[in-house]
Amino acid sequence: MLTSSLKNTTTTRSNRTLLIAVVGLVVSFLFLSQFQLTWAHARFKSANIQPDAVVTTVPATLSVTFSEETSPTQTRLQVLDSAGKAVDKGDLKVDGATATISLNPLTDGKYTVKFRSFTEDDSNIVEGDYSFTVARSGTAATGDAGKANQVESGETEQPTGAPATGFGGASGSEGQGNNALIPAVSALGLIGLTALGLQLFIRRKKTS
Repeated sequence: MLTSSLKNTTTTRSNRTLLIAVVGLVVSFLFLSQFQLTWAHARFKSANIQPDAVVTTVPATLSVTFSEETSPTQTRLQVLDSAGKAVDKGDLKVDGATATISLNPLTDGKYTVKFRSFTEDDSNIVEGDYSFTVARSGTAATGDAGKANQVESGETEQPTGAPATGFGGASGSEGQGNNALIPAVSALGLIGLTALGLQLFIRRKKTS
């Protein structure tokens, strides 16, 4: 009778511990997922002239689409020729996740696109560039969006005073250090709770 009572008490405690571990696991997973969603910064997604593209007919505008909405006032977009001279008209417009700028007539040659997105909810910047070629008598090539160079960086305040076009504002990795600890801690907690849950599950199987 006493043995049965002790066994029931032990089983109840194991069930409670297992329940706590499962709840903690779910909470940790949701917590980590929330930060992953928050950190889904506005990265380069596509453009009407893709990286490494060869165009035989130059469009009137260049449009770059990011993976999420970017700031209409802090986003930068610029097109440069091989000598580093701007060949866009500086009339940048941002609509949601898409930035568009008008182009001057382009002669045959290689051009560089520089871009910068700014995510307003966490003041995160993604800076990058890619190149394309104009060859009116050549063979057109669509290019590859994955060939764009881009680097995420952070800053504590929105950049001010930079023109609507160009490549102004802060760069580098400032502001990432403290935020980077959050997903790491969450991941460790998630792993620990998973291990605890599995251990309790195995023990329960052995005692049943």
